[in-house]
Amino acid sequence: MRESIFSIPYIKLLKSNKKDINLELSIPAKIALLKNITIEPLIPFLQYQCYSKNINPEFFLNDHDNIIHDAIDKNSKLYKFKPDIIYLILSLENFSERLFNSHSLESDEIENEISKVIEFITLIIKSVRQNSQATIILKNFEENPYLSSGISEILNKNSNLNITKKINELILNMVNKYKNVYLLDINLSISKIGYENFIDNRNYFTSKNPYSELALRHISFEASKYIASIKGLTKKCIVLDCDNTLWAGIVGEDGLSGIQCGRNPPGSYYYLFQQKLLNLKKNGFLLAINSKNNFQDVIDVFDKHPEILLKKNDFASIKINWEDKVKNLADISNELNISLDHIVFIDDSEFEVEMVHKLLPQVETILMPKNLSMIPNVLHNRDFFDRIDYIGSDINRTDFFIAEKQRLEEKQKIRNISEYLNELKLCTRISSAKENEITRIAQLTQKTNQFNLTTKRYNEVTIENYINDKRIEVISIEAEDKFGDYGLIGVGIIKNVSDYKIIDTFLMSCRALGRGIEIILLKECIKASLNMDSKALYGIYMPTNKNLQVKDFYSKNGFEVISSNKDQTEFKWTQNNLHELEQNHILEKKK
Repeated sequence: MRESIFSIPYIKLLKSNKKDINLELSIPAKIALLKNITIEPLIPFLQYQCYSKNINPEFFLNDHDNIIHDAIDKNSKLYKFKPDIIYLILSLENFSERLFNSHSLESDEIENEISKVIEFITLIIKSVRQNSQATIILKNFEENPYLSSGISEILNKNSNLNITKKINELILNMVNKYKNVYLLDINLSISKIGYENFIDNRNYFTSKNPYSELALRHISFEASKYIASIKGLTKKCIVLDCDNTLWAGIVGEDGLSGIQCGRNPPGSYYYLFQQKLLNLKKNGFLLAINSKNNFQDVIDVFDKHPEILLKKNDFASIKINWEDKVKNLADISNELNISLDHIVFIDDSEFEVEMVHKLLPQVETILMPKNLSMIPNVLHNRDFFDRIDYIGSDINRTDFFIAEKQRLEEKQKIRNISEYLNELKLCTRISSAKENEITRIAQLTQKTNQFNLTTKRYNEVTIENYINDKRIEVISIEAEDKFGDYGLIGVGIIKNVSDYKIIDTFLMSCRALGRGIEIILLKECIKASLNMDSKALYGIYMPTNKNLQVKDFYSKNGFEVISSNKDQTEFKWTQNNLHELEQNHILEKKK
């Protein structure tokens, strides 16, 4: 296993390089750091974090005291670099030394200095947003808990601590105003190791780098979460053993009344762990069971134990049998249509964890701690579940997979696929994308890998610009059937290029494949092209290691290959009508 950022020796970390990753399968990331302090020592740590996720980073740092020029000038080195992500790493003291001598300032002078700081940051964000669609990550300011004048500063609104807190609150409000701007809360990291371990005055006075080596490890750990989330690397599913993982005891030996998962130790440790799992589920992450047990024994725990929090319907997939857990994990991956590298497996058995690690290295494995008091913290300092694109519909993901099981059960009863599709009573809702769909559309472009013909990743700012651009048509499709609502599951983006149109993006969530919904979306893209008075419509397929299933999608649906190389295949729509694309089992509606 790769060493964590908190355990790897500094010398060894400095030696990490691109040889540590699979360059062919790696994900490129262009990362800019705009700073008014010395932050170069952070680069090796952030680089190591990227390599650990098979991300191939390239960095840009502005020249000292050149931050405003780089942000404002559209021809600056920053924009020539074309970053995906821009971090703003700023020192409050370098903005306004006067604020650090606030005891000599009147209240109105302090307010004026605070306004200058916020205006400066706002200018940077607005300038970057005008010239780039990069995601912006803004670090807030360190809140020093050591009160130079004692406890009287706690209630003094003009103390350094309270001034910093006020500015940080204004920064939070600012971040919430802008799309695709996020907050790197430096004080979360400080709270983990303490201010005195975080700030290094010797470093600051010798090189203008205020951070200790330990602080740089923590900053890189938090900063890399945003990179992983933006690049679609967040885990999607937590697969759990049961005995001594979700509760204390072995249900097959101790019986229903003998296992413990309530308010008293040792059950209370598992109770708190279950609470955290439920919180993850509510935020759109899937839970699954992989347990060697008698099926009914485990189901009785979920249905009948008076103190257990988790219930059967909280799990998107349940594998309770005597098969090896590697096979069960592969089955869960197939059932949920989630790649193995998006799965985390948690078990109390060293044997099971080691076997999964060796035979399925793509799966992240966690061994439950022997120290029971550490069980509630087993997911701490894991950067598996950080997401910047949460939307309300994510809460229903488990419900969808439960409905999908019902669909599969019905499919097994009906041998004729056409009869099955008719029985589903499918209905689609399709139209040009709306403003309130921007977040979900951006999320789909960032996370959809399998049925995605070009795998282009777009953020909310780009999608909003596309929706408002008359030369571009963004089409979204929703669907439902008798078992439930799929939500917004497909996107097509058609761009105007001279006198022809090109399908820049065509994707469909894996939750809706094989039902003809993708054909409805394609038909609407073709209609949109005709409405845009196009002489020709082209589609592109760009192969990845995850989207091979769609390489023939265009050729099977009225397009002909006109050129092909290792990077992409170009197709042209050659039919005179859309009759061949009709899906009679689907009721089509406009939104």
